[in-house]
Amino acid sequence: MNRLRLAQAALLCSLLLAAPVQAGGSAPTTSEAPAQVAAIEYGPRGARPVVIQVSTRRVQWTGDWRQDAAVAHLSWSPDGTFLLYRQADTLMRHTLGEQGSVKLAEGLAMPRLRPDYELRPDGQQVALRRAPSKVEFLPVGTGNGAAGTSHQADMPSGCLPSSMQWQPDGKLLHVLCVQESSKTAPLLVKLNPAAGVVTSRPAPDVAELLGWSEQRGLLVSGKADAYGQRPGNMTMDGSYQPLRPAPAIPEDAEESPPIDFVQGYLPSIDGFVMARATEDPHDPVVLTLVTPGESPAKRWLKAFKRVGTISYGVPGPWVAFVDRKPADRADVGDIYIVRVGKEDARLVVRANAKRDTFYGGPEPRPNKARKQ
Repeated sequence: MNRLRLAQAALLCSLLLAAPVQAGGSAPTTSEAPAQVAAIEYGPRGARPVVIQVSTRRVQWTGDWRQDAAVAHLSWSPDGTFLLYRQADTLMRHTLGEQGSVKLAEGLAMPRLRPDYELRPDGQQVALRRAPSKVEFLPVGTGNGAAGTSHQADMPSGCLPSSMQWQPDGKLLHVLCVQESSKTAPLLVKLNPAAGVVTSRPAPDVAELLGWSEQRGLLVSGKADAYGQRPGNMTMDGSYQPLRPAPAIPEDAEESPPIDFVQGYLPSIDGFVMARATEDPHDPVVLTLVTPGESPAKRWLKAFKRVGTISYGVPGPWVAFVDRKPADRADVGDIYIVRVGKEDARLVVRANAKRDTFYGGPEPRPNKARKQ
């Protein structure tokens, strides 16, 4: 086994997994390109969330510059009327058309690759990780839905919430927990916001919760081994089922098989994005699209050699991604949108190295909001 390739793949996985995974829900699927993309603008004065008009590339301010406070994890409401984001240890809500942003929760734990929150599919309530072993449910405070009052649910002892996914009907939250002891398998917990823990099962083969499929239910990425990861789903009895075959390894093979890591689920093709490390440090990313079964992987975004964050925020055929080529810093650069499986990427906003201005964390605004 080539340890260099495995190390490169692990680093690549950590960079690309910074994008939020969209909860199941009623956000529309449309062939139209998104009209706006939310992003984080990085400049000499710090970082701030912005909304970019795709047609004109106009950057619209949505929050103050923060020199000493990290901005991260942008997420649109299903109808595109408001934007959630993390600012330092605070969860913020910005409603389009209004001035400034509103604090929803403070005292969040240290920043993570994945967001600390998961918005319910109707956009009326958010589930928030609280240290050490709690999940808080709080109303977003906008719209006409009744989300109830804020309250916390206790997780099993020693269970540290890692990733979360709402069921499409919004009645249950599925939480993957890592245990305080590294010798203990992770737990997959079902939470009812009103009643607390419904079920709790060991999930030793699961690394991340990815989303929902109408045919296959809860989708996950499998635990990494020497040959990377495989996408899978959770069966009715709570066990992990791989959706791709294990790599074939001929006995007389002189080279190791490719090391691929699961990056995200794309509902429009009912498939997954995989990332592969290469030997060339100047070309560290090879992206492929795979579907359940044994069909061969398809190369994607071949013209972009340093792809950063990919957004999986809208369940239609368009995603946004970061081209890291113009930046020395990890996961910032230019932002593009592209149709899943296509190569005709469109520039949304370009970085300006002379002005030390770069962009990251893109999230396309749902097209349902265009008529508003």
